[in-house]
Amino acid sequence: MQLTSAAFKDGRSIPVQYTCDGPGQSPPLTWTGAPPGTATFALRVQDVDTAQQFIHWLIYDIPSSTTSLTAGEVPSGAEQTTNSFGKQGYGGMCPPAGSKHRYVFTVLALQTGLTISDGTGQAADTWATLEHSTVLARGQLIGTYQRSGP
Repeated sequence: MQLTSAAFKDGRSIPVQYTCDGPGQSPPLTWTGAPPGTATFALRVQDVDTAQQFIHWLIYDIPSSTTSLTAGEVPSGAEQTTNSFGKQGYGGMCPPAGSKHRYVFTVLALQTGLTISDGTGQAADTWATLEHSTVLARGQLIGTYQRSGP
């Protein structure tokens, strides 16, 4: 699968509006190449340059008919977990000043949905469960962000 964004190219800088220095809304995303039999999608945004592999967003049970998200969108029927900020939903990129971090956007095409009682599970646990489900395909997009400072 291929995951892209109209806001930034793979390996390039994420615009400030999708970070803690701006409004902090999720960026627009599009994915293509989902295989037949895909029932749902899951999406994770993770800072891979932190010791705890900080999760900015994890959304799952995205309907198979959905192949893109507009900025700030959560599709009807999808569920979100608590991110590493301790809040449910998307949390904008916010590395220490002067430090450039990489953010990995990963989409999974799944053969089934995931049932969690209240949708507020911890993101790392939920992602581990998703990865042990029937993953038909995955796509990845990497963006960077560096805050001003020393």
